[in-house]
Amino acid sequence: MAGGQRSVNDAAPLTAVHSFDPATGRWSDGPGLPAPTAAAGSAVLDDQLYVVGGCQRGGSCEYGAAQAVWRYDPTSASWTALADYPERAAYLACGGVAGRVICAGGSYDSGTTALSRSTYSYDPVADVWTRMADLPTAVHQAQAVVGNGQFVVAGGLVPPAEPGPETLVNQAVAFNPGRNTWTALPALPFAMAGGSGACGGYVMGIIKEPVYASRMVRLSGYDSCTATPSWLSAGPATLTVPAHGSATTTVTLDASALSQPGTYTADLVLSSDAPSVVAPVRVTLTVTPPRTWGEVAGTVTGRTCDGTVVPVKGADIEFTSWAGATSTAADRTGQYGVWLDKRNNPLTVLVSRDGWVAQSRTVKVKAGVTATANFTLVPVKPCR
Repeated sequence: MAGGQRSVNDAAPLTAVHSFDPATGRWSDGPGLPAPTAAAGSAVLDDQLYVVGGCQRGGSCEYGAAQAVWRYDPTSASWTALADYPERAAYLACGGVAGRVICAGGSYDSGTTALSRSTYSYDPVADVWTRMADLPTAVHQAQAVVGNGQFVVAGGLVPPAEPGPETLVNQAVAFNPGRNTWTALPALPFAMAGGSGACGGYVMGIIKEPVYASRMVRLSGYDSCTATPSWLSAGPATLTVPAHGSATTTVTLDASALSQPGTYTADLVLSSDAPSVVAPVRVTLTVTPPRTWGEVAGTVTGRTCDGTVVPVKGADIEFTSWAGATSTAADRTGQYGVWLDKRNNPLTVLVSRDGWVAQSRTVKVKAGVTATANFTLVPVKPCR
């Protein structure tokens, strides 16, 4: 938990951070947020917490929402400021799925018509937000659930059909990041808002009728918090463990499903109907490059009109040869790297990014070594 407010009467945003350890059943305090915020979106991706937007000058956003984004690393117990959210937003739904942070909806001030349909995807490597397909309906205070590689927005408050208060709804829609599409799901049994989602397809929120109360439901078919990595499989999926006994499942790692060498990790999530908590099992696969492969790596920078050299984060790098094409993107420092077979030679590397003039060059891949190809781009608009 990060930020928030103490009560309706005390709406001042907080910097407080609290974490719960299910193994011990205890709460502990963490390092505070860099700035106070309430009603922010939150997501977990790769064991790190993202806090997006929120109200930083009042718990009800009477002064407007913020765009600041922070990431918390529990290993180093530190916060990092990231690229601003493209819109001022609070009460938005966020989740970590398919290597990205997806956020949707929200409101930008306390007005009933100031709701958003926008959806954005955050790339943690390039530190870039990208506009995706809009929600079917503007909504805020909706519950977000990540399950089976999709991002679900359930319930929430939508604009009124005519002047008046917002409408509490039970609608649910799922976003497929790979297809960039929203799909309607069966309606929730209750109209609810102001809650959250949890691993296993659980949705918790506040209902209004017949009286204000909290309710929890489960979305069938969204029981897995993440999509299964292509390189990992396990079975059988369901086991019966006898009393004082054991059961065996087979875990298979397949490096041929991966296009690049490196170290890959995933968690095998174990759930049961027992009251005890079963910790996930971390699986690590280290893939070494074939003997005929070499790396092409470098840094993409841009020279601004005042002569300053800056990293061009998110630049697209495309590698083409007689054997086909592949691509990658520069990270937030402008660096990139990709491994390829030397039999791809000669290799053409094309670098492009909106606002900058594209560049290309020929690079030779050498087995077992790194070929460096740095690029310095110039602005599309001529300097005066």
